[in-house]
Amino acid sequence: MPASVWALRHLLNLPRQALQVYEADNSGMNSKPREGSVVAPERRLKFLIAHNLNKFLSSRYLKTLNKQYLSLLVRDLDSLPIGDTWIDFPDLFVFIQRISFQASIKTLAGLELFNVYPDIIEDLILFQSYVPDMLYRMPRWLIPRAHRTRKRLLGGIRRWHEYASQQSDIHKVAPDDPDWEPLFGTKLIKARQIYARKIAEMTPEARAAEDLGLILRPRETSPTLHFGLYSKLVKTSVYAEVLRLYVASGIVRVVLHTDTDVAGYKIPKNSYLAMYSRSMAFDHTAWLRAGRQLGRPLHEFDPNRFLVDTTWKRPWHNNRGSEASQKTPAVPMETPDSSKMKQRFFMEGLLGLWIPYGGGDHVCPGRHFAKHEILMTFAAILSEFDIQLEHPKSKCTLPNMKYATFGALPPASKVPFRIRRRKAAALATA
Repeated sequence: MPASVWALRHLLNLPRQALQVYEADNSGMNSKPREGSVVAPERRLKFLIAHNLNKFLSSRYLKTLNKQYLSLLVRDLDSLPIGDTWIDFPDLFVFIQRISFQASIKTLAGLELFNVYPDIIEDLILFQSYVPDMLYRMPRWLIPRAHRTRKRLLGGIRRWHEYASQQSDIHKVAPDDPDWEPLFGTKLIKARQIYARKIAEMTPEARAAEDLGLILRPRETSPTLHFGLYSKLVKTSVYAEVLRLYVASGIVRVVLHTDTDVAGYKIPKNSYLAMYSRSMAFDHTAWLRAGRQLGRPLHEFDPNRFLVDTTWKRPWHNNRGSEASQKTPAVPMETPDSSKMKQRFFMEGLLGLWIPYGGGDHVCPGRHFAKHEILMTFAAILSEFDIQLEHPKSKCTLPNMKYATFGALPPASKVPFRIRRRKAAALATA
């Protein structure tokens, strides 16, 4: 059973009849069906999902998403009952998780969801803590709270679907419709409703399970906490390093068509290939082969890990892996005023070593929005508030490896902190 279908069944409780639609869809994710497929166009779920995610989470729609997210985030930060005197909180991760989760879901799904289901954030955070247990199929009697929480989430999302559908024309997404509106949020949500309603097996329960998966996004638990702990500057290199260290994704692929060779190994047709993102992220030899000087060991945080000198050239290798020559590489990515800097952010040569969002056809379609969420959340919080950790050693908080292979790794322990609103910001919100 493919990993995606496993998650749909055991994490999201997708009804069996809807699951069978996925299992029968052998048409692939591209616009042109795979050769030999006879799946009807309206039942090509894998393509329809991928196409709409890629369309509405990038391109021209990304600007609206970013603007809406930042506006909602700042509004929520301004409403927090925090003044210019210090207040103690038990856990920085939970604080940031709740704030970013709320703004993100409002951006994707609109405001009406919160009116129909006021407790959705608390239930999502609780349910997310059970993701590994659910996917490892821990017996229901050991985690009854997880199943009760999932039932509430599915019921709340279904009520939202029903209410929003009564208030809006659910049968079309017109080009001149607003890119965001309170009932459904982005056009993505309504587009998903339109194609799902054309499939008889995609019942209201199935559509609720699908959207729970969309807003839960277990692979994208915000790593903003680590970002904030380790740096006061918003740097692209810091962002890349945080994801390298604190995302642990299991990537599964199936050899569908013919036997294939990978690095000299013969992989038979219908075999599974499993990759672990941290294996490549911590591969010392591979990083050296890519020409990167390791200022710090790969198991340590290095804010300059992805920066190279402006004169740096990528080493080229022959088939045996030994360095053959130095050739002129592609021009490094330009950054603001990079011509005045001695270093630049450069990802050249790191293909396969930095894969927090996966790769290929299954690369995370929301990766651009996720990046902007992290950077904007970090910038907005630190522009509004002063934050001090209760224990300086919290900077070395270890990741919770219980979540390994499921995406971003939260801290293994609480990070107590205190917070106050910056005085200029406090005057502005008074």
